[in-house]
Amino acid sequence: LALLLGRSLVDFAASNLFYVGCSILPLGLATVIMFTSPFWAAVLASMWLGEPYSRTDFALACVAFVGVVLSALPSMSPEPGTTAPGLFSILLVFPCSFFQAATYCFIRRIGGRVHYIQMTVCYGICG
Repeated sequence: LALLLGRSLVDFAASNLFYVGCSILPLGLATVIMFTSPFWAAVLASMWLGEPYSRTDFALACVAFVGVVLSALPSMSPEPGTTAPGLFSILLVFPCSFFQAATYCFIRRIGGRVHYIQMTVCYGICG
């Protein structure tokens, strides 16, 4: 039950931070930042779940992270008549990505011990 509640709470936090991020950042930029969650999921899974994480995995994750940053750069430059998104706004979305990664790790940790409907119902109760 504790894993289900933990999964539900971090997924709730991830969803809400993403929605807040979409309201203060351009949608494309918020989405690109959210797509860093596989990087964080691999790091969390290696620390929390004991999943293997080699130097090659780290190097390739860094290459992918650089790709995310390069994708986000055009969204960070202001259009005429607007201002660039602030650092606080951008940093608000990164915890969203981290919490989404934690959700993936919770699901992996729970495994097949509970039915997927139980996960959905528990998320609905927490959210």
